[in-house]
Amino acid sequence: MALQADKHYNETHFYGATVFGGSVNLPANTVNNADMAADADVNFAKLQHVHHVTLTQADGSAVADESRVVFIARAPCTVLAVECALLTVAAGDSTVDVDVQQSTGGGAFASILTAAESLDSSTVVRTVVEATLDGTPTLADGDMLLIDIDATAGTGTLPQGLIVDVTIAEEGQ
Repeated sequence: MALQADKHYNETHFYGATVFGGSVNLPANTVNNADMAADADVNFAKLQHVHHVTLTQADGSAVADESRVVFIARAPCTVLAVECALLTVAAGDSTVDVDVQQSTGGGAFASILTAAESLDSSTVVRTVVEATLDGTPTLADGDMLLIDIDATAGTGTLPQGLIVDVTIAEEGQ
């Protein structure tokens, strides 16, 4: 004889310990941070991580050309934001272009921005400038991110104190 499932259409309260003999299917978004014990010791591989990958060049020296790999994905990721700022503004027609590029599966690096973010004499110092992402960039395990800085002095002076921050959400493994 097959067992029939009990159906409860109204709210049911359980007090004390409850033991389930099989798996439990909870509706989405029913367990939140407040439901987790402080000592729950959830394995990091089950959690989403948010990374802030930062490249800086010192204040007191002109921003210089630089290309640096700053991140290697270890699980599927989504790039949430690319932000940059200057501590000392450029003068004249000097510019600094900031680009963030992705390499997938060992391929060539390609921009994840709609265009490189250009910082120039109109950039307000110590004010975050958000670059425009090209859609919603995603990374697979093993993909790399590179920050590319292109400084052009022109007839003025280059800015100083560059900060570039890339915010990345990485899924649990």
